[in-house]
Amino acid sequence: FEQSGIRDRKQHSVLPWDVVAKHANGAGIFDRSELNQSVQFLHDLGTLQHFDNEYLKDRVVINPQWIVNVMACVVSVHTTAIKEGRFEHKDVSVVWKDYPADLHNWLLRLTEEFDLTFPLPDQPVNLVPCLLPDKEPQYNWPEVEPPCHETKMLYRFDYLPAGLFNRAQVRLCQYSDSSAVWKRGSLLRKNKHLALIQQTRESELLVRVQGPRPENILFLVHEVFEALIAESFHGVQYDFLIPCPDCIKVGSLDPYMFAASLVRKAVELKAPFLQCGTYFHIVSITELQAIMPPSSGTDFHMHLENAVRDLQNLHITLSTDVFMTFCQDNVPSDYSDQLSVHPARIRDDIQAAGYTCWYQEDQNNMDVQDLAVAMKDAQVTVVLMSDEFEKSESCRAILHYVRSTLRKPVILVVVGKGWHWQKTDTGLLLSHMLYINMQDAKLYKEKITEVLNQLAMKTTKKQTQQFPPCFISYCWANSEEACQLGQVTRHPGAVGRVDPRQLKSYLEEKNVKCWMDIERVGKGGLFEDIAEGLRHAKMVVACVSDEYVRSKNCQMEFRFAAVTLRLPIVMAVVGTGYQWESSECGMLSLGFNKLNFQHGGEETMERLVEVVLEKCKTEEETTNDSVEEDKSQNSASFQELYELAQRKFLRQVAHYEDLLNLPPYPRLVLVDFHQALQGQKEEIEEGKGENRNGENSGEKDEDKEERKDAEKDADSDVSGSSVPSRPTTALQRPSTAGVRTMSKDLLPVEPMFCFRVLCEYEQGWHLCSTGGVPIAGSQAELQSTLQTWAPYLARLYAILRHGPLQLDVLTEEEKGGQFLQFLEEHVGSSLDFNQPYGELIKAAIAADTQGEAGGLARCHLPNGKTVWLCEQHRHGRLTILDSEVSAPAAGAEQSQVDADMLEQLQNLNINDVPTPNKQPQKQLQKQQSAGAKSTATKQQPKKQTSMEEGAKAEAEVPQRPKTAKERFRSAVNSVNAQSKACTLM
Repeated sequence: FEQSGIRDRKQHSVLPWDVVAKHANGAGIFDRSELNQSVQFLHDLGTLQHFDNEYLKDRVVINPQWIVNVMACVVSVHTTAIKEGRFEHKDVSVVWKDYPADLHNWLLRLTEEFDLTFPLPDQPVNLVPCLLPDKEPQYNWPEVEPPCHETKMLYRFDYLPAGLFNRAQVRLCQYSDSSAVWKRGSLLRKNKHLALIQQTRESELLVRVQGPRPENILFLVHEVFEALIAESFHGVQYDFLIPCPDCIKVGSLDPYMFAASLVRKAVELKAPFLQCGTYFHIVSITELQAIMPPSSGTDFHMHLENAVRDLQNLHITLSTDVFMTFCQDNVPSDYSDQLSVHPARIRDDIQAAGYTCWYQEDQNNMDVQDLAVAMKDAQVTVVLMSDEFEKSESCRAILHYVRSTLRKPVILVVVGKGWHWQKTDTGLLLSHMLYINMQDAKLYKEKITEVLNQLAMKTTKKQTQQFPPCFISYCWANSEEACQLGQVTRHPGAVGRVDPRQLKSYLEEKNVKCWMDIERVGKGGLFEDIAEGLRHAKMVVACVSDEYVRSKNCQMEFRFAAVTLRLPIVMAVVGTGYQWESSECGMLSLGFNKLNFQHGGEETMERLVEVVLEKCKTEEETTNDSVEEDKSQNSASFQELYELAQRKFLRQVAHYEDLLNLPPYPRLVLVDFHQALQGQKEEIEEGKGENRNGENSGEKDEDKEERKDAEKDADSDVSGSSVPSRPTTALQRPSTAGVRTMSKDLLPVEPMFCFRVLCEYEQGWHLCSTGGVPIAGSQAELQSTLQTWAPYLARLYAILRHGPLQLDVLTEEEKGGQFLQFLEEHVGSSLDFNQPYGELIKAAIAADTQGEAGGLARCHLPNGKTVWLCEQHRHGRLTILDSEVSAPAAGAEQSQVDADMLEQLQNLNINDVPTPNKQPQKQLQKQQSAGAKSTATKQQPKKQTSMEEGAKAEAEVPQRPKTAKERFRSAVNSVNAQSKACTLM
């Protein structure tokens, strides 16, 4: 196959795909998957060039030098058609006048594939960054105002290769502002954020970003540079610098920059701090690690904790009581219209009653991501139903999503003038519901009262006010009560005169409500229990000791309170030692109030009460004066944070994929309840004749009582575990809490769980349209397997629970909650989850017997990343890579393959087919007899050399000719072996 392409170079440099397929058929390659693999293999060797995207896949370049000549026409100094880097599409015939006209547009796309040009979205022009003017254009870089802030990253190269920066400009073109692109810089815009990438010196690149959450764009740009260097500039050495976080917080325009190499060295030497060289801030190493892109399991663990915590903060801000949807055609021009009710009027009255309401002025222009999150987070949906609403496809989609997928309570308010909607499929969906008729505007006051009454019954007021104002952070090793209860092992010198739990009792006697994890850990989710208490606290009492600073969990609490939340902290010194003063917590505590409880004393207790009351009062006044962030800014912040968390998680599992050398398969695989089985169960239950109270009408009273008792017993198996002891890390639930087992209802003998895969689309992951793959196994096997996978799954769900994905394990409150809690309790203490991840992926591949991979394909993006995408997102400037999980050709395609194979067989010369050498029967019998005698007389020597002679004998046995696929596999293995040998050398 390779030789046929080389022979064609004498007449052609580019061949249509059909001609290449014919050459492959002549070489014995008929299967579509084998053809794709062969072409990709020769592409990697450099024999030919083929790009499997929607623009370039119909041709194959068999002469690689030809591509160099094509590109030279664009960047040649003799070309005058391209002015100041602007390649206008009308000039393609001038630039490539020596090439066939039917190739001109294809060649333009080829330049984009090689990062030489990129198209402007609003003009028939491709920009050539390396030919753009050197002069920096005028553009607006605004002053930063809260809640926005600005940050940056500086790259310093030992040597900056020519073309690296310009190729990065091309890979970031989807965010480029076409009015501000020049040879040494680009202005980028993304989701209410502004970024500037600029080559400031011959060996320096600067990235500046401003917005509500600039970290995501900074990380996005970093990954582009990282991938480009790894792909095309291997061996280029560089360091990057990050800004002092304290300088950023005070709004400094010229913050001190810490080198990443210096931070890594400090981590290696276990130095707790570095000092800012401009304003002499003392900065925690952990805080600097949180800014840098993660490069290890420990780094990723920290980044995931921060991401989930920030998502939870914004989630609380964005969640509402009511989601309101209506058709834009039902909105009157006047707010005070007397004939029809304006939706904004309903919204205002709902808000006046004390409810938060999500309301979009323009229903025809809504962001899908914001819409999905708003629907998921709201407690109740108010639908303004009308004939116009039913006719609108988008309105119907929202209603069906809320009712069928989210299963949210709905308040149906009828507006407009007609009733035709009742006779449609939508009317059938809502036929069991009561509605409030608001078609007559004169009856508005009566009807809005009915709406508010329905809201009172269907919503639950948020209970954020129940969080105590004082958070007590302590180490269980310092608690005498914890030691006596057996919740922690007693350590010599750890227990002092005052038990931290006594401080809580004393403060609450003085009417100071306190948060202490002995009674609250386990009510929330992964990473969120302790963080939830800290977020709502007004101040912190840190019961510091030598044991406290040795606990990673205690350090996390203290760092979060002091560095991130900047809460007022009172240091209550307990235990018996003083080594804590030279630790990170000791350094961070400079300037905090300190009260020594190592010698006991009633006066110290009273002083603690005075300080706590004073701090809580001051913080409350400050909170009341604060101004809420703009809703749109919060929405943009949430979207960027959610995307950043996904980006970092995918980076980690991609690292594990390479580390474990896993087969090609989608990397984001999760476990969900099996939909098919649930549907069958629901049909069975419906056929039993349940009445409106949910009970079987044919069931006897005695049977009902027995069933209820059995359900209670099953529930007690799940919810009756002992009070959990303090986790040793943020990810570990204690072993003293006992082993939790899932109820029989959750793990029946039938396959209740299935594998599902996520499309890795960069703007947000989503579930594939294909159904899940059932996970077989008994209850005990499934429980053991899920325990093994828990470290990976718990982290993945910690991110997904904040997004719009509708997984049954996330939406079903009872069973889903049990399942998630089961996973969280088996996370374990290890910060790496590579082995659990690898085992889950291998199990998913084994279960996917059809090789469907959820309908995803492995794609190479223009920014250099490789991701698995669904059919909907496989468009634009990306290349589809072949993989082993591709389904075989079927239908018309398979028929064509069979026809091509038949044609080749008809043209085949039988004399050219190699055949095994045949031996006469008598000669074969003589050889066998002689071999038997030899074995009998010389058995012992034969044992010593049997392996060597056996190999020779096997080599001499006539073998069947290798198939095309086997020859191809041998070639691949040979190349891989050579590659490994070169690596070892």
